[in-house]
Amino acid sequence: MLPKFAVLDTETTGFRAKSDRVIEIAVVLVGPSGAVEGTWDTLINPHRDTGPTHIHGITNADVSDAPHFEDIAGDLIGLLRGRVLVCHNASFDAGFLVEELARAGAGLSLTGRDCLCTMKLSRALVTARHHTLKDCRERAGIEQTFEHHALADAISTARLLDWLAIKSGGYAALNDKLRLDKRAARVAWPQIIPRGSRRKSRAAGF
Repeated sequence: MLPKFAVLDTETTGFRAKSDRVIEIAVVLVGPSGAVEGTWDTLINPHRDTGPTHIHGITNADVSDAPHFEDIAGDLIGLLRGRVLVCHNASFDAGFLVEELARAGAGLSLTGRDCLCTMKLSRALVTARHHTLKDCRERAGIEQTFEHHALADAISTARLLDWLAIKSGGYAALNDKLRLDKRAARVAWPQIIPRGSRRKSRAAGF
């Protein structure tokens, strides 16, 4: 059976997962054939300064009344469980997810190798020097209004996944080559009771 996907993107206060924090997270749920099944996103109060606002556009005021990571952890895990986690530069997002869950009291063994990294897949399939998300989506003809916006980036990554799957011969061929179903099955997501906490999405236009 072909697996489903959870395409995830984060915005963070910096690049060090052990000391920096997630301030925005988004998930796009994708079916076995590439159809988008739903989206989920929220800003997160990081208990500290939001960092380089000039890059991600998120201010301290934006997150002052946003939920804390532990508030949304159970809801987030419920979306990811049983799916292949997809990220562009998966080791980065996986590292932050592991550290945030640890702070919330939940252990998780997860590395970029357990995910499907669209950056690595692009490097394997496309002859080009640069494979940032911006470079990849421009090659694939994917339009995006906002840069460094978790939901916009997750949607672009989901579209990029579809483009790369087609170049691989389809989702079945991609699964056979990378054993994505095995990757989804081997991740032991922690059992966290969903709180159904209020989410705060970024204001339209930012």
